[in-house]
Amino acid sequence: MKIDSGTLTQVTNQDINPDGIFVIPAGVTAIGDHAFQYCAGLTTLAIPDSVTMISDGAFHSCSGLTTLTIPDSVTTIGAMAFFGCYRITTVTIPGSVTKIGSSAFCNCIGLTSLTIPDSVVTIGNGAFEGCGGLTTFKIPKGVATIAGSVFSGCRGLTTLTIPDSVIAIGSSAFFECTGLITFMIPDGVATIGNNAFNGCRGLTMLTIPDSVATIGSGAFSRCIGLTTLTITDTVTTINATAFNHCDALAHIYVSQTQEGGVEKIQDLLPADLRDKVAVVLAAGRLTKRAGASSIVPRPNNVKRPRLFTVSETALPLTTLLQETDKKISTAGQVQLIFKTMSEAKTMQRALKQAGIYAGASAAAQYAIEELSKADEIEETASAASTAASDTSSSYTITLTKTEYNQFMEDPSAYDQLSQSTKDLQSHRL
Repeated sequence: MKIDSGTLTQVTNQDINPDGIFVIPAGVTAIGDHAFQYCAGLTTLAIPDSVTMISDGAFHSCSGLTTLTIPDSVTTIGAMAFFGCYRITTVTIPGSVTKIGSSAFCNCIGLTSLTIPDSVVTIGNGAFEGCGGLTTFKIPKGVATIAGSVFSGCRGLTTLTIPDSVIAIGSSAFFECTGLITFMIPDGVATIGNNAFNGCRGLTMLTIPDSVATIGSGAFSRCIGLTTLTITDTVTTINATAFNHCDALAHIYVSQTQEGGVEKIQDLLPADLRDKVAVVLAAGRLTKRAGASSIVPRPNNVKRPRLFTVSETALPLTTLLQETDKKISTAGQVQLIFKTMSEAKTMQRALKQAGIYAGASAAAQYAIEELSKADEIEETASAASTAASDTSSSYTITLTKTEYNQFMEDPSAYDQLSQSTKDLQSHRL
């Protein structure tokens, strides 16, 4: 064992007790580069409160290490610090740590439980690459970039929480995370790097927020389970290979914020995906910070409600949503605004009959609220025309943001609701 100016610089297998325990002497302030590298006999380690830094490769390939306690004096975990420590199962990183270096826990295949505090603002490239035992992960709130290959090969990862602080998703960040089924890209992300989600075959639905400008090469390549993509025409670059081998992709919904926006997205997509652009959503964005603003910002994009009149057949859901005023009443609620109580009730019954949210939101409440005491408008084509010039609102159905997003993203919901409204209408004629 060697100690130099408070830094533990070298430990060999001969320094470790026969029972696999090693006690770092008091007064040590740092564990030096590769200090314990290849100490296969090390099983249990006690790090004293005097240590503030675990340097690069400090415990590289300590294949016997099973028990690890990091004290709250440590501020930095260096690159490859625990690389290949495949018997470690649980790691709790204290609130004093601000940086986790590149490949710090790479190939810790036995790691199943990991707690990272919000004090961490930097997680290096490949920090958890190959940690196939991880199933859940919560990225700290201060992290701005999900580094390259950080979760590459984490095939057991099924649940991932990403904060709004993230603005970039690096290359191969989630490469072949085959267990990842749902993934929400937060508002604010501007760049999705090359091969970021390549091989995430469990993904079925994907919404790309309008903050994203660039989707790199192979970003979603080989996502063979992906069936539905929702994207905004604010994207400026989609690499030609971004969606290679996404053979199940059947629906690409485009939110148009500018004239010719749909055509722009079609031009950015490879030829084999252009005919998948099936539905154009109303312009505007739905974000956690939207407040009480209208989702549709331009008046020329808004048509006043003319739904469910006795002289018309029921409109498909996509048209229904475009022709009905939509507002965000709170950060988590969306209101569909109707001119008549009858229209609102018809929509409410159709929602329940279609069972669109069964399972996903079994306790959903579709509250019809009277916003004015105006007399109910006669349901005729002429009355609907009169309603188009009336700026006051009468009745709303309130949905949660999650329920509204499911509206917009689930292609089967369109068919279900359209059929339900037609069935209801046929009983009224």
